[in-house]
Amino acid sequence: MAKMKAEASSEEANLFIHKQEESEDDDDVWDDAQLVKAYDRAIYKAKQQILDKIQKEMSLTEADIQDVLGDPPTPKKRKKRKNKSNTGGNYPMWKVGSACRAIWSEDGEEYEGEIVEMIDGNWCIVRFIGYNNEEEVLLRELIPSFGKSVIEVQLASAMSYNAALKDQ
Repeated sequence: MAKMKAEASSEEANLFIHKQEESEDDDDVWDDAQLVKAYDRAIYKAKQQILDKIQKEMSLTEADIQDVLGDPPTPKKRKKRKNKSNTGGNYPMWKVGSACRAIWSEDGEEYEGEIVEMIDGNWCIVRFIGYNNEEEVLLRELIPSFGKSVIEVQLASAMSYNAALKDQ
């Protein structure tokens, strides 16, 4: 970040800011490929950790786990785009009825859900499976569902949670 120096005249209340050095970030055109790769690796690792916990509770086979995880992320060569602007609103994989994962804002945890409504091409409403809570979520923040076995575990957890609420 550029270092800044502020000077104020004793006669005036104006503040002048002088840049002392140029920031290299201003001129660089960046590519988000490294960020995407890091994100993919983090998601894959998170899925593995969740499935390890689930595997302890249920009798999942390695094939079940691999179905949910898919292939490990590998570096893909991407063509550099000339236009770096975000086109926004281009989320063709998400539609009403799509299974997904989203973060429930009240506890910050990620849950399986289903898109119940699309809002202006950038937002949707997700209903969390088993809990039936709904949250307005940016489409770019949605994560693909981990699959049927994880949904079944969440349903069982939600049933226990809902039963405990009724007992109170």
